[in-house]
Amino acid sequence: MSFDSENSITGKLLDEEKPGKERALKFEENKKIELREYRCPLCYKLFFRAKITSALIEIKCRNCKKVARIKSLEF
Repeated sequence: MSFDSENSITGKLLDEEKPGKERALKFEENKKIELREYRCPLCYKLFFRAKITSALIEIKCRNCKKVARIKSLEF
């Protein structure tokens, strides 16, 4: 898997857009990974897309300089 300058994923993963906040990556074996968007709560700028099972992340928004904490416990 590699990333190019337009932030699209190339290689064995096929990028499949879905409307809304969820994005699915489809493997060749028809397995899907649901990616959730994490955004700044103040200015709604996108931080990143990921599937996080257990984490506490602290991130500073580049746009509004607010420090946000992301707690995720998905199973």
